Amino acid sequence: MIVYIESNFVLEIALEQEQSSAAHSILSLAENHQIQLAYPSFVLSEPFESVMRASRERNTLQKSLMKVE
Repeated sequence: MIVYIESNFVLEIALEQEQSSAAHSILSLAENHQIQLAYPSFVLSEPFESVMRASRERNTLQKSLMKVE
């Protein structure tokens, strides 16, 4: 069976979000060769950009807070 995943699947696992246990279960099935995962290339680039954007925002907030002190 082929299972198509989307960007949120990757983010769920990477950020341990609300549905990460379900995503881990799907990943385990793929690791055990019970299913095959299929995804378009942007499925990996979108989460990367989201994580990098969040990192930049945290750094900007940290710098602004350090200026206030």
